[in-house]
Amino acid sequence: MPVPETGALLAVLTACCPDVVPRIVGKPHPLLFEGALARFGVAPGEAVMIGDNGLTDGAGAERSGIRAVLVGPGN
Repeated sequence: MPVPETGALLAVLTACCPDVVPRIVGKPHPLLFEGALARFGVAPGEAVMIGDNGLTDGAGAERSGIRAVLVGPGN
C-alpha cells in the first residue's frame, strides 16, 4: 500500500493553504538537533547521531557539532 511521504503531504497542504508560508524543520536543519540536545540536557560533544543517511542524518549532526555514526548498506 502506498504511503504518502513528507514532500507529498507538504504539497497537499500548500495547495490547500496557498497564503501560508510553512516553516520546515527537519533533517538536516540544525533546529531539530538543537532541540534534541536541549531536551536531554547534553552538549553537542556529548551526543551521537545514529542514522542511515549522510545527506540528512550526517549533515544535520555535523552542522550542529554532533558526531554521526551511519549504519546500513554503504555506510
